[in-house]
Parts: sequence; structure tokens; C-alpha cells
Amino acid sequence: MLHVVGDSKFGGGSVIISQIVVAQKEKGYDVSVLTTDREFISHLQSKGINTHHVDCIWRSYNLFKDVLGVFRLVTFLNRDEFDVVHTHTTKAGFIGRIAGRISGCKNIFHTVHGFPFSENSSLLKVRIFAIIEKFLARFTHRLIFVSDYHRKWAKDLGIISNNSNAISIRNGVNAPSISGDKVKVLKEKFGNKISIVFVGRIVREKGVFDLLHAFSILKDSIKGAQLFFVGDGPDFEKLKDEACGEDGVYLTGFVKNPADYLTLADIFVLPSYREGLSISALEAQALGVPSILSNVGGNIEISDNGKSALIFDVGCISALVQKLSCLLSDEKLCERLRLSSNENFNDNFTSEKMTTEYNNLCEEIQTK
Repeated sequence: MLHVVGDSKFGGGSVIISQIVVAQKEKGYDVSVLTTDREFISHLQSKGINTHHVDCIWRSYNLFKDVLGVFRLVTFLNRDEFDVVHTHTTKAGFIGRIAGRISGCKNIFHTVHGFPFSENSSLLKVRIFAIIEKFLARFTHRLIFVSDYHRKWAKDLGIISNNSNAISIRNGVNAPSISGDKVKVLKEKFGNKISIVFVGRIVREKGVFDLLHAFSILKDSIKGAQLFFVGDGPDFEKLKDEACGEDGVYLTGFVKNPADYLTLADIFVLPSYREGLSISALEAQALGVPSILSNVGGNIEISDNGKSALIFDVGCISALVQKLSCLLSDEKLCERLRLSSNENFNDNFTSEKMTTEYNNLCEEIQTK
């Protein structure tokens, strides 16, 4: 069984893929991952997972390079026979499924970790990608969505039909491990102040500039409040420049275990413009951190329709300010969210639940 990822950087999706392949290996399946990201390769190999470095999938779109990528992957697949080719991410799903079809693979799976467009994208962009995904779905034997929200959206867009092989397997994570020594240092340095925490890729579509703006509006009414942006990304320097001079704003850059910062959090915020099913939001729920999420993608599912997290209209800074004010002034609400978020996580979003469902797919193939 080959999982095809390509050049995607190690992050939330990689954590999910890692959990899936480790569980499959423990079940006795011969599983490997095609990736060119060094950090992901190192992580997988530390778990005893075989990796293949085939330079055939690149994040950007280029017709000539993508045709070359398909050719390289077909050559690789013809050399090593795989019972299942399982692709992840939009670009790997495009190159990998075409190559799998050409090479005659009998079982092609694809996990939709999120669409390359959002609810606010132009109609033209949505239609173009919907047409591409509908074409690829025709020779995808199992199309797996990480949330019911995305499966329903795919049906509404005509990507899948009622009789398709599309299913939902929600992302799941282990309760995050916390470094006691690191947390002790963080709490000694920052622990006596109100802390708002974002964990994720530092890129505009994650809503990080909206959160910074909301904090700057709110901070005068909350003495000693602090805001943490935990992570790295292409807009890190831009955000750093914009935050320059703002007291109480910290940009950590890449950290090995971002969950350590969640132990500081009075509030976790994910103001994304586009989202699959966020790993950081799930980890915040696992730790019982009251959360505020934008109303896009799987965020609504994570919030259990507003029962386990507060939801605000994406891009509306005044609405985000209002939700922050609400949580910061209502301890009873915070306590309710702490309890309900942890319960929601344990019922719906554990790694064990997710990996069991993926292993069931493998068993279906064996019984055919």
C-alpha cells in the first residue's frame, strides 16, 4: 500500500497521514509513503515506516512539470506493484490518481483533506476545480472526506453522486503530549496573564491578520493580555512587521511541540478563511481549551454546531472581537466550553476512531 503525498510540508495533514500508516503497519499491512519533505521523511522513518523519495509532485501548477510528474510516478508504480495507491492533498490527488489509473492500479483511494477553494472563492475558481475533481472521482475507488461538511459540499457541487464510493472519516488525533519542562518554563515567563493562542501555518488565509487586528482593538480593555502566533509560514515576516510595536504579541516561529503553548491558552482562536478539519483545533478541544472558530469547512463540525466552541462569520473582525469579549467576561461560558469540547473530542475525534475506520477499508479489499 502506497500513500502519495509529494512535496507538502510537514504539518497538520502529515500528522493525520502518519497516524493512519502507523496503524496500518501495526495491523500487518505493507505500507509506505511517497514524500520529498525531509522533516516528514525523518518523522516516518522514526516510526519504522518505509518512504520513497520520487520528485514528481510539486505544490505549484505547471503543465509541463505536471506531465513530467505523472510520467515519473507511472514509471515508479510500474516498477513496484502496489495493491492500493492512496493519495493525499489536492496536488498529489491530481498527479497520483492519474498515474495510478495509467499504471492499472486496482484500488485508488483519495483523502480530501480540504478543497483548494473556500466558501468565499470566485465562482470561476470553484467551477474549475469542481470539474477537475469530478473527473478524477470517476476512477477513484474510495473518495474519503475528513468531514461530513466537505462530503455534502462535494455532492452539492456535483463532484460526487448519491451512488458514489464517497465516505466521511473525520480526522482524529491523540491527546497531545505535553513537555513538562517546556511548559514550566513557559508558565514562569507568561503564565500570569490572559493568553489568546493561534496554532497553525502563518499565512493570510488562516486569518492571522484579522486576529492581530481584533487583538489590537481589544487589548486596551484587557490589561496584560497577550497573543501568541505559534507556527511558521510564508507570511511570517509580514505578520511580524505588522505586529511590531504591539505590546503582548509573540510570534514563536516553528516549534517542535506547539501543543505546549495550548497549556497557556485561556482562549484558542482559528479564524481561517479555508479549513479542512483542523488538527490544532482538535488538540485544543482535547485539552479543554475554550475556542473561537470561523464558520468555514470542518470548523462547524468541530464546534458541534456551536455547542463546543464559539463560531463567528469569517473575515468579520467586529464579530471576532465580540466573541473574544464574550469569553473573556463570562467564566461560566468558558467552563461549559471546557467540558463540552473535551467530551466532543472523546466522542468524535480520537485517533483510534479514525484509524479503525481506515483499517476497515483495507479489510474490505482483502474480502473482495
